[in-house]
Amino acid sequence: MSAENVDWLQRIKDDFLIKSDFNVITIDWSELSKNPIYPWSAFSTRYVGKKTAKLLDAIARTYGVDGKSMHLIGHSLGSHVMGYTGLFSNQKIHRITGLDPARPLFELPLMPPNCRLDKSDAEFVDIIHTCAGIYGYARSHGHADFYANSGRPKQPEGCSHGRSNLYFGESIDSKIPFTSYPCESWDKFENGECKENPANMGYPVPTDIQGDYYLHTNSEPEFARGDEF
Repeated sequence: MSAENVDWLQRIKDDFLIKSDFNVITIDWSELSKNPIYPWSAFSTRYVGKKTAKLLDAIARTYGVDGKSMHLIGHSLGSHVMGYTGLFSNQKIHRITGLDPARPLFELPLMPPNCRLDKSDAEFVDIIHTCAGIYGYARSHGHADFYANSGRPKQPEGCSHGRSNLYFGESIDSKIPFTSYPCESWDKFENGECKENPANMGYPVPTDIQGDYYLHTNSEPEFARGDEF
């Protein structure tokens, strides 16, 4: 996460603490991420991820927890920080959620898997795409990739790159699920060809699924629509 006081981050932290007896750690790396020279910020993700991995390994040794109880979440460049954290950790992280992982210098040009968020970084990697092909990943790099409203800009009534944060945050304690459907493409989904085997996007996603999933959302909260078919 690029800063400690980001509104969406604080809301997600609060929602997790209300939902259950979680321990939530936020990483403030804004001194590196806010650099106006984008390549500097992008290349800093490796350094921050390595330091975060050391922190989590120390916590694991001290308190007897392991990677199977850890869920890492990052947005944009923060997604790659979490990917590097999983790569460098001495334990296998259970889950990493990438919220519209940054594309420039990671997928454009395409970097090897150990230089960006990839499904090898955790037991389960889920990715929410909302600005695909511009600021966010255009391709699928997780175990499960979710394309909301096609995954491309412009998302309804808002900043496309930041919508992934809002969708995930709402999913933590929403009574209405972000029901998504596995499909080969957005066009086939729009044509009504994919109505079987739905899965919920966001926090409650089943961690045994794989593939590309598509869904519509509302243009404002509540964003989730539930089962469309």
